[in-house]
Amino acid sequence: MKKLSLEKVTQFAFVFFIPIYMTNYYFFMRGINVNMFMYFPALALLLLKIFSLFLKSDRSSFIHGVNLYLLYLVISVVLYSVNDAPISCYTGMFTSYILPFSFVYLGYRYSNDNKYNKWYLYGCAICFLIGFYLYFTAPSYYYDFLRNNVDESSELSAYMGSKNIDILDVTRFSSFFGNSYVISYFSIPALILSLGYTLRDDSGIKKTVLYIIAVVSILAAILCQQRIAMAFAVIITFFYGIYSLRSGKGGRLLQISIIFAIIYIHFAKI
Repeated sequence: MKKLSLEKVTQFAFVFFIPIYMTNYYFFMRGINVNMFMYFPALALLLLKIFSLFLKSDRSSFIHGVNLYLLYLVISVVLYSVNDAPISCYTGMFTSYILPFSFVYLGYRYSNDNKYNKWYLYGCAICFLIGFYLYFTAPSYYYDFLRNNVDESSELSAYMGSKNIDILDVTRFSSFFGNSYVISYFSIPALILSLGYTLRDDSGIKKTVLYIIAVVSILAAILCQQRIAMAFAVIITFFYGIYSLRSGKGGRLLQISIIFAIIYIHFAKI
């Protein structure tokens, strides 16, 4: 029996981080806090690994470039001070970079296969499909979840109360996150990866499954009603179709055109 090393556990936490992250939010929506059992331990392991990678000297020029940009972010507090901006602006900006930059280091360390990308796609697909069920059926616990999120915004809550508007009429598709921006962040990379992998044979995912993930990603990008996500969904699919046509795989252009036609015709009728 092979011994389970800390490195293996850390790699597991990296590969499955997105499904862990999404599962954590799903339980939160159901009123169950599992941060201490899932999200925080995985995040702690990854942060320790990042710190160890940062201290190593055998880094590439790419990682050195990332380090320089991080240094710029640190010293940019001077610019905020000169412009009399509140320190909360600086801390908010800096903390928003922590997780993306963390995965630059981890991706560089664990980039020898497609496991992370594969489980990113699976996590997104499950998240979107569960979200579709919640969005179109609106079970009572989901309705209460959305209502609680709206109550945190006194302005929107007051507007709904004065107009007697139902919560489902003013909320965008957000799956179990309660924030449609999160869906826009996840749907576009999922669309890029799924369409890109249909042109390759090393993804470890069947082409039919990839097309299904692409379709639900497009649908999620449209339903979240974030203009940037909707625009990128159209642009990405268009360029994918052109590339597949130039690669001698024109059937894919026809398939994706039919998918878009069905989706837009459906929503045009709503």
